[in-house]
Amino acid sequence: MIGIGVAYAATRRTPVRFLAIPLGYLGAVVLHGLWNGAATLGSLPALGVVYLLDLCVIIALVVVTVRERKAVLAKIGGILPAYLPTGVVSPQDVGMLSSLGARRDARRWAKGHGLAKPMADYQQAATELAMLHLRAEREAMPAEEFTTQREALLHVMGASRRW
Repeated sequence: MIGIGVAYAATRRTPVRFLAIPLGYLGAVVLHGLWNGAATLGSLPALGVVYLLDLCVIIALVVVTVRERKAVLAKIGGILPAYLPTGVVSPQDVGMLSSLGARRDARRWAKGHGLAKPMADYQQAATELAMLHLRAEREAMPAEEFTTQREALLHVMGASRRW
């Protein structure tokens, strides 16, 4: 629960972000207290309710994680086309990098052609490049720092791309 609060606070710029960590802590304390209370009572129905509540929290975490991953992939698909003129990204690469299934298929193909490590490096660097753009937008990163990091990631992508 604390991790959710920290992640929310780190990725948002709204005033609510300042409440996210304390609310995450409060959620953790409440869940822990419910567990301890149910265990102390020795009541099987009470433990069942706590397990059900924990299951709901886990399902919510999975849903949030899947939605967040899809949102990040969509952002990657929106950012990387700007790098088509550099030659380190092709239209096919943008499609591949914008889908978890296509990424997996590309890694499988690369493994069969002795390119597993370069493909993994390429996918990682491309993802980090998109995340760099998002971080720069969110944090107003100095232009020099952005350029240095961007060039390093483009170099890795160019060196890795052998297909």
